[in-house]
Amino acid sequence: MYDGYRAPIEEEWLAKIREYYRETYGEDSDEYRVSQSGPFGGGPYSGALTWEPHVGESKFEELVAAESNLTLIRGYYPDAVERANRRLQAIYFRSFQTQKRIRISADIFIDTTYEADAAALAGVPYRIGREDRNEYNEIYAGKIFVKRSGDEGQFVVDDYDKLQYPHSARAGKLNVRPWWGTMQEIFSESTGEGDGGVQAYNFRVCLSRDPGNRVTVEPLEGYNRNDFLPIVEKERQDAELYPHPIKSGLLNYPLISFPAVIPIPNKKCDWNAAAIPGGVDEYPDGNWETRERILKRHREFAFGLLYFLQNDEAVPEKVRNEANQWGFPKDEFQDNDHFPHEFYAREGRRIVGRYVFREQDACIGRGLRRAPVHYDAIAIADWFMDSHDCSPERIRGAEGDGFTCLSEFSRPSQIPYRTLLSNDIDNLIIGLAVSATHVAWGSIRVEPCYMHIAESAGYAAAMAVDKGIAPTELRITSLQRKLAESRIMLSFFNEFDMESEQPWVPAVQYLGTKGFFGSYFAWPERPLTEAVARLWAKAFGDMLDGNLDASRYACNVAEAELKDSKCINAKTFADLLQREADYRELAQISIESKLSEVALEGKSELSRGSTSLLVYSLLSHIDTE
Repeated sequence: MYDGYRAPIEEEWLAKIREYYRETYGEDSDEYRVSQSGPFGGGPYSGALTWEPHVGESKFEELVAAESNLTLIRGYYPDAVERANRRLQAIYFRSFQTQKRIRISADIFIDTTYEADAAALAGVPYRIGREDRNEYNEIYAGKIFVKRSGDEGQFVVDDYDKLQYPHSARAGKLNVRPWWGTMQEIFSESTGEGDGGVQAYNFRVCLSRDPGNRVTVEPLEGYNRNDFLPIVEKERQDAELYPHPIKSGLLNYPLISFPAVIPIPNKKCDWNAAAIPGGVDEYPDGNWETRERILKRHREFAFGLLYFLQNDEAVPEKVRNEANQWGFPKDEFQDNDHFPHEFYAREGRRIVGRYVFREQDACIGRGLRRAPVHYDAIAIADWFMDSHDCSPERIRGAEGDGFTCLSEFSRPSQIPYRTLLSNDIDNLIIGLAVSATHVAWGSIRVEPCYMHIAESAGYAAAMAVDKGIAPTELRITSLQRKLAESRIMLSFFNEFDMESEQPWVPAVQYLGTKGFFGSYFAWPERPLTEAVARLWAKAFGDMLDGNLDASRYACNVAEAELKDSKCINAKTFADLLQREADYRELAQISIESKLSEVALEGKSELSRGSTSLLVYSLLSHIDTE
């Protein structure tokens, strides 16, 4: 995962959390150190924060409270819609508590929920579960069993030396956080058949080992130890296969093992363990009565699992002793028995939009040294493609059915605007349950990416309102310019992120969606070579015509970047650009004046960053008209 600056609202929220721990406890405190260490320990790629639930929530509340034009209505769910042809006119919402119904009309709607209920009620096509391997020629689609790699020796949370996948990240050639292992070896029992299997959900339970802030765990009504005894047998079988296993299986047992537990400040942890494979298939398409039943079962399971690990004699004494150090924190979720309100629904409905993001979009593209380029990218996905178990079925030596972790196979990718748009409704934007296959969804399904996509969706809605048009009518280049100039990442590059104040940053971000770069290196300070310059000039001409094939150009640039080519000067490059403009009889484009404007006139050598700024500036009149 990428830990840098990607979008301003997300960064503002993280900055508030960072400042809270600095001001409250001081930079020398354990609380501040743990908050800064990232969810998976130390190392050079641990820029992400960890925080206590009540701190993260309070900082969200502060952001919302600071916006005078927001009206926040809590405790309602979509119940019905009004639709006229291709427009959604109103949504009816019903209260969970009182069943009161309210009607909200708007020019534009954004659905940023796990469940995408509003989109479904409006008739937007969607998918649930796994595609067949043959549908999109995805290697890891459908029913699948894989073997883990990289689990030699016991792994501990702060053992950075064991983080190795992808190898390019471990070697410092890819600026993302490495992971401990990968699961790419496919067992022959993998049929690749599609089904309705949904990867397992669970509550992300906050636990405390502070005796003064710890609530003793008691099982809920209906507790039955037989529900948990299979965990002990599974652990025994895994121990035979993996003498020093890194626990990542069905229930992440024992309690304190990576990656089941993420340390957070004040002697707390995030326990990401109590999942029930096959237990949520009804959830995405279910009504709220069905969902509440599933929620209740998972809540009972979490309470029961923790109680079982702490008390049952079938559990090894060492594990019981460790488990008994933990309990629910007194200062978290005080109105809900110190238990989270929100279910971690890893995968719900996925709309079928104007483009289906698939496995091939989240790995190295053919002819490239990066993932495929999308001309309409509005965000990045940077998590590796992964899935938790989709059913309880297991075979010897493999992870559970559907459990994958493609950390070596995956690469940072671009999310097309088309994945947010329905084919049938013009004034609805999907800000979370975007159009993607089950496999590719694994690279999108984490909160930083959700927040990033939703922020871009908000900009699209605001621009459409300002222009009096539907989001589907927006000129994608206008939207992308607005996003890039608002410090929202469109393209992942190794050398810089949106925190950089270099004037060429928006230009490189934007042109990264047009095929101007063949790898994750923009090399903005390097001289532009003649081989690449000629391709850039031709791409400039195709953009003037509105018929750019960004993927083709990215492949050609990737090849040209490997050639030993002389550098190009300002006059020669200006002549190439002018020729493209003259050919299209675009006399209003004055290359010479733009050279002066961006301080390139007379230069014997052009940097790739400054040249990007020149091209970006020349295109401004057609991109925004």
